[in-house]
Amino acid sequence: IYFIEPNKKHKKIIGFFSIIGFFLGSVIYLPLLYGVHKMHVQVINDSITYTITQPASLSYAYVLMYFVVTIFPMIYCSFKEIKIFVILSLASAIGAGFIFYYAFTSTWCFFAAILSLYSIYCLHKCCCIRT
Repeated sequence: IYFIEPNKKHKKIIGFFSIIGFFLGSVIYLPLLYGVHKMHVQVINDSITYTITQPASLSYAYVLMYFVVTIFPMIYCSFKEIKIFVILSLASAIGAGFIFYYAFTSTWCFFAAILSLYSIYCLHKCCCIRT
């Protein structure tokens, strides 16, 4: 989104959140990579469930911060197609959280894979408008 955003002010905000997202991703995944936290994977009700050995409050904080750094910048995007993508992403996250709470991560990733088709449309349309 940073590379297609024409508004310089919005681009700065999106860039800021991209940097924050990089550091957040590092804080979340490096402990898993180095074995500080362990991940257990199992199948529950035909869905893949990931359990990480860390305090639940930390997991909830990570999810909240993840949403902030991924969803908030898209709200600043100038293209309506991206704003629709935000709504669809939030709807899929809420649906995954309420219906498949026991397998939120894998279920939301599944929904995100489907939404990636729409994101291809968005990027094509937004990039073609500019050229």
